[in-house]
Amino acid sequence: MRIAAILNKDGGTLKTEDLDRFSAVLRDAFEGAGHEINIQVIPGAALLDTLEAAENDPTIDVIVAGGGDGTVSAAAGSAFRSGKALGVLPAGTMNLFARALGLPLQLDQAAFALAQSSLRAVDIGTMNGRAFVHQYSVGLQAKVVKNRKVYEYSSKLGKIWASLKACLSILRRRIAFSAEITCDGDSQSGRFSVLEIANNEYGVGHMPYPDKLDAGVLGVYRTGVLKPFQSARLSSDLLVGKWRENPDLRARTAEKVTISFARNRRRDHALLDGELVLIEDVVNLEIHKGALQVLAPSQGAI
Repeated sequence: MRIAAILNKDGGTLKTEDLDRFSAVLRDAFEGAGHEINIQVIPGAALLDTLEAAENDPTIDVIVAGGGDGTVSAAAGSAFRSGKALGVLPAGTMNLFARALGLPLQLDQAAFALAQSSLRAVDIGTMNGRAFVHQYSVGLQAKVVKNRKVYEYSSKLGKIWASLKACLSILRRRIAFSAEITCDGDSQSGRFSVLEIANNEYGVGHMPYPDKLDAGVLGVYRTGVLKPFQSARLSSDLLVGKWRENPDLRARTAEKVTISFARNRRRDHALLDGELVLIEDVVNLEIHKGALQVLAPSQGAI
């Protein structure tokens, strides 16, 4: 296969990685497996233009993306639109999509695992036409990520520490928003603290990522308005995979979800694959079964 590897030097843990050394490892892994690879190390500002060029290059079979959640999500969108395959280097903080694919979380090991992987079809979601591989989230989680920006960090551990401080700050408040949620034609209006729409249903016993990426459904998770101790309990239960046991969380699956917000919330943000995005008045989410080709080891969750 002909591989375009795009490494965002400003994204995820690549900010502190020796990229000359890692590029050599990546080249050895793919060329040793009989593939052709072109590696580009780029600044974050050049990511979208570089992905667009790869997307429109007929000589490229696979886009391998290295960087944070935003880098992987953008690359997935390029692969989805162009019909190319996606390879994921786990250079984010949680690496939930990489975990679902069954990839090693150490970068050098992941490079060799990807080079030996085969192509497999998985599901991908869209939010108002924009692709996502993990989730769209409104409420508590988005507030934590937005609040995290006030803390400075320069490493993965620093980001985790900043996230913890932001979470403790947000959990003192009561988060609430009004919306109408329609799942496959079934509507419910109310006030919520948490609303998460995931690419397939979360597994249990581990962090919130799916055990299967080809079930063809969106996982829909919501709560009413939570008190601080309820928000803290839910955050803990989601982190360790005990979400089914949480008394405040309601879960279901759907193929299409529409969220209509009760008032203009253009100053508020949601999370899309870990990146803050402005909330639109009406949000349409849809699962596209088997529409994304990925490099994945045979022992993955697919």
